[in-house]
Amino acid sequence: MDPVSLTTAIITLATFIKDLIELGEGIRRSIEKVGENRRQIRQFSQDIVRTLYALASLTRGKEDVFRGPELLAALEDLRA
Repeated sequence: MDPVSLTTAIITLATFIKDLIELGEGIRRSIEKVGENRRQIRQFSQDIVRTLYALASLTRGKEDVFRGPELLAALEDLRA
């Protein structure tokens, strides 16, 4: 193989390997992002449940005070 062809083959191989490494790193970052997104969703859902328990505790036994149509509509929207 002549030196030019050998050099071209080495450059092509090096470029191919570099592209594969970048692809692998991109996949790794995507997987890490999915894990982080799941952690955030879990935290958000825990926060929502905690807030709903606080709301239930606040309104329990005071249903007659919280009968306004706007509040009932907002709670129905939240439930939906």
